[in-house]
Amino acid sequence: SAQVYSLVAPSAMEFTLPDRYKDIGKPQLPIIENIYDHLGDKAIGVDAYSALAEHAKEYLYFYSDHHWTGLGAYYAYTAFAKSAGFEPLALEDYDKYTIEGFSGTLKAQTGDTKIKDDYVDYYVPKVEYTAVRTDRDSPHTEVEHRLWDDYASGGNAYSVFLQGDFPLIKVETEVKNGKSILMVKESYGNAFAPYLLPHYEHIYIVDQRYFPDNLVQYVKDNNIQEVLF
Repeated sequence: SAQVYSLVAPSAMEFTLPDRYKDIGKPQLPIIENIYDHLGDKAIGVDAYSALAEHAKEYLYFYSDHHWTGLGAYYAYTAFAKSAGFEPLALEDYDKYTIEGFSGTLKAQTGDTKIKDDYVDYYVPKVEYTAVRTDRDSPHTEVEHRLWDDYASGGNAYSVFLQGDFPLIKVETEVKNGKSILMVKESYGNAFAPYLLPHYEHIYIVDQRYFPDNLVQYVKDNNIQEVLF
């Protein structure tokens, strides 16, 4: 009974790869479109690609890391808002914070000192919330949780988003509209998930790599209205 959405995120190679290296990969848009063409009738493909392409010259992806930035995730959120039928917040509606000196996975794995360091901008909505999480070694025990790690720094600065990867994070917001959504994500979803706070009362964030339970049954048991992959 839940409305299902699929948001396939293009990687940085699609927009930032120098022309002389274009032939080492294939264009991602036809692949994304092919995925969406094969969705069932009850699933909606979210066109995050166009929203990112429109702002391709902005700081959408890190130089030293394989993730998108908080800004890149924001534009994907605006595309989801369009698909889901609600009005996204403008960037100026958030409190913006910055972590300087982020050196990510690409630089760490290659050891290439020519790759410049990044900074991590994160945008916090003015919405009160409470959250609990489960951990990988105790996936059925809930502990209190904060969605931002204000002490993240250096090579771990991307963990400012959700404080990293957990089997399940459950969020209750002051937005008393009765709406509920479950997001199935990998680490790209960490920067995306907080943008959902102004629009849903109940938010469930699942990392499919560590979630131990039957997802369909979980959606049914909790009367979840929307599922976003």
